[in-house]
Amino acid sequence: MKLAVLVTCFNRKNVSVKNLKQLDDCLNSVDLLEHSMFIVDDGSTDGTGDALRTVLPNALVITGTGDLYWNGGMCRAYELSRSQGSFDAYLMFNDDVFVLREKLKEFTREYFEINQNCCAILAAATESEIDQSITYSAKNLYHRSRPLALKSIPPNGKLQQCDTFNGNFVMFPGEFFEQVGGNDPKYVHAYGDIDLGLVAKKRGIPRFLASKTIGYCEANNIARNEAIRTKPFILHLNRIFFGSWGSTNDDIDQRLHYIFKHSESPLAYIFAAKSIVQYYLNKFRLRLIKKK
Repeated sequence: MKLAVLVTCFNRKNVSVKNLKQLDDCLNSVDLLEHSMFIVDDGSTDGTGDALRTVLPNALVITGTGDLYWNGGMCRAYELSRSQGSFDAYLMFNDDVFVLREKLKEFTREYFEINQNCCAILAAATESEIDQSITYSAKNLYHRSRPLALKSIPPNGKLQQCDTFNGNFVMFPGEFFEQVGGNDPKYVHAYGDIDLGLVAKKRGIPRFLASKTIGYCEANNIARNEAIRTKPFILHLNRIFFGSWGSTNDDIDQRLHYIFKHSESPLAYIFAAKSIVQYYLNKFRLRLIKKK
């Protein structure tokens, strides 16, 4: 199987080099698998791109514009891969994931298994090396009119069906990925991975969570620390008034694009209006904070 590995990196040289070298070594240990890496270094100033070219001489590493962020970088990585032809499968990989060799072998076995009779997508969860909690995983929708209402699924030792997934470690059949053209370029940073899962769902492509985690990846420390420091009642009020606004490189245009693309109910207009109000309330709040 010819596999294209798509990665975008920015200013974490040691992490990127360590984890991509580990992934390369692990993939080389899998039988019947031939992989190529396509890496976008989005204008790093710490030498990430040059370090990766040295450690991974067979990888194609290009320099981005500096404002691609995650989704834009993944779009460029896909374009780079397509310049080399077609692939049997594509792996969406975050460079902060440290893959474990035996778990990767089990993951690829499961991927071959679910793709014997039809095209299917396989996502893997990651865990914290500190406390073994699940940090990123597949997700299920729990409200048909609210595509942002997602619940994470922990692995349970068996393949599980899912609606969508975080894009830290996801393998797509080439036929599907090339038909949709990879990530939706209308997104800048977030949404692109969740969007792909929901696009696959609409097209009837099965989506599964692997039976076990793939390796280690720490959660966003800023969000986690803020949640720990904040009293539950205040945190709940913050979510009501501001939603998830405050995350970097998110804006109202791409959020509304996502909501209307994936909502299955006229109630989407209500939740879109709520997002708009939350967005501008949050901008006003941040402006007041800066003045102080």
